[in-house]
Amino acid sequence: MIKITQEGIFNIKKVEEIEQQFKSVKVDAMQKGMATAMASLLTKFIPLKQRALRGFIFLSFQEWQQDSKAFLSDMNNAEVSLEKKFKITDEINDILLSKLTRVLIDEKDKHVLENGINEGTKMLRNILRKQWA
Repeated sequence: MIKITQEGIFNIKKVEEIEQQFKSVKVDAMQKGMATAMASLLTKFIPLKQRALRGFIFLSFQEWQQDSKAFLSDMNNAEVSLEKKFKITDEINDILLSKLTRVLIDEKDKHVLENGINEGTKMLRNILRKQWA
């Protein structure tokens, strides 16, 4: 099996721009924890540095909150069903896929991102089922 590197499929200059943006953004502890957890899972499947992935994830969080007019902290509310929490996760993943696709060198490599996000999501759901059950 050939190991795909970030240099192989991503426009590194664009990725580094996102990394730099993320360095200067102040995030609350909950969002930072969520972005770090997601990034650590996704780096197993998507060939990007964890810091870069955290930047893309955080931007996805921001966009989701603006679009949905809701807050990520709502996911910690015991009244929100597990199904709703998974729906939110799927919506954020769709935004993440869109953002990552924009920095691909060639869109034909989008399947690497789709597979990576799908595999990472499976692992994340298993963790969340235990945490939120």
